[in-house]
Amino acid sequence: MHLMSKISRKLRQRYKCSISNLSTDDEVIKFRISILHFISIFVIISVLLISFTVLIISTTDLKEYIPGYPSKSVRPMLVSNVLKIDSLRMELNKRDKFINSIKYMLKIENKDTLEVAIPDVDTTENLYDTIPFTIDSVESEFRNEIEQKEKFNLGFGLRKGNKDIKQFFNPVYGGYISRKFEKNIQHYGVDIVAKKNTEVKAVMDGIVIFSDWTLKTGYVIAIQHANNIISVYKHNSVLMKKEGEYIIGGEVIAIVGNTGDLTSGPHLHFELWCSGNPIDPEEVIKFK
Repeated sequence: MHLMSKISRKLRQRYKCSISNLSTDDEVIKFRISILHFISIFVIISVLLISFTVLIISTTDLKEYIPGYPSKSVRPMLVSNVLKIDSLRMELNKRDKFINSIKYMLKIENKDTLEVAIPDVDTTENLYDTIPFTIDSVESEFRNEIEQKEKFNLGFGLRKGNKDIKQFFNPVYGGYISRKFEKNIQHYGVDIVAKKNTEVKAVMDGIVIFSDWTLKTGYVIAIQHANNIISVYKHNSVLMKKEGEYIIGGEVIAIVGNTGDLTSGPHLHFELWCSGNPIDPEEVIKFK
């Protein structure tokens, strides 16, 4: 305590400071100040100078001279790169999801037959009998129009193997094939040109195993059918079904589009696979 009081007295002890004229020895300025006052004034001036310096640097281009701080020309590029990396990460996740779905279907031990969970007709009829459905005139006309369009739009069945499969629906009504199946150059399907907003339909009953966006082929939907058959529909503008949904043959699943990098106009790229091998769709479906 004695030491502290002694230090306190030293800090509070006042000293006389004066500025004199050398030629006349007259005091021009004189004032009294203690060591404590001097330290306080020094701290306040230092804080003000530091704050002013930080303010000037943060609000002007001087901050670009700080080591490690990006310049104006570099900052937009950094933001663009971050957005691109985020987009690529999303695309990679979607690609991995698509590949895993295909791998799962191709690794099925029994490749001769694949049981698809088709609802029991009697059970579903009993359940739906209790549901009050109402159909207006517009919906009724639309259904009649679709039924007439698809009345004669069935395929002929597989020509090689899989004799149990008899008929396929045409995936696009009113389209024409602009590019045929070419296995030697890895074009494992046909390109069907159609008008904008044309409906894309499932060729057979089945379950959706993939329904998402891909970088190269845009909106893609793939359906697992019986007898280990998979149908794939690419470059759609809109997907109408989600993964896990049960689809009836001829049901609308997407809309023809022009999405993805590998496209030059509105069309459907349609692929048909059986037991992991590509099939020429023209061998089993009548497109005209």
